[in-house]
Amino acid sequence: MLPLKKTFPLIVVLITLSLAGIIYIQVSWIRNAAVIKREERDQRMIRVMDTVARSMMNHPYKALRMDQTVIDSRGIRIQRDLAPIFESVSARFTADEVAGLLRRAMANNKITTDFEFAVMGESSYQLKSSGFEKIVYNATVLDTNSYHVYGVLLTDMQVPTLMAPEALQVIIPEQSPYIFKYRVS
Repeated sequence: MLPLKKTFPLIVVLITLSLAGIIYIQVSWIRNAAVIKREERDQRMIRVMDTVARSMMNHPYKALRMDQTVIDSRGIRIQRDLAPIFESVSARFTADEVAGLLRRAMANNKITTDFEFAVMGESSYQLKSSGFEKIVYNATVLDTNSYHVYGVLLTDMQVPTLMAPEALQVIIPEQSPYIFKYRVS
C-alpha cells in the first residue's frame, strides 16, 4: 500500500485532468450548439428570402405597350405594336410594402431581428429601406463580422422587362450564441 503522502498528489492530478476533460467537452458542445443555431437561422432566412421573392414576382404587374413607327421605302408611316414589356419588380412595390413582406415572412419563420434591405438593379439600388446605406457602411468599413447578408434574384426570366435583373438583398445583425450573454472578441 502506498503512503497517503504519495497518493494524494496523484489523486489531485487525476481529478484535475478529469475536470479539464469535462470542461473541454462542454465547451465543444456549446460551440457546436452555436454553429447549429446559426445554420438553422440561415436555413430559415433562405426560406424567408424565397417566400418574399415569390410574393414579389407573383404580384400583379402592368404590361407596358411599346409602339414602333417605321417608314417604309415608299415613305408611308407604319405603326407596329411590339411585344409587351413588363414593369420591373421594384416598380410594383414601395419600401414599406417590401418591409411588410419581409416582416411577415420572418415572423412566420420565427425570426425576430432587425433588418435592412434593398432591391438592386444593374448598378444601383432601385428600392431600399431607410437604414440600408448606414448598415452597408458599418458592415464594410467598421465591422464586417457583425452582419449577415442574404440575397435572392427577383427576375423571372420568362417575362421580358426593360430593367436589368433585380435582386433582393437583406442584411441582419449577427446574433451572439444564445448560450453566452456577452460575446468575447
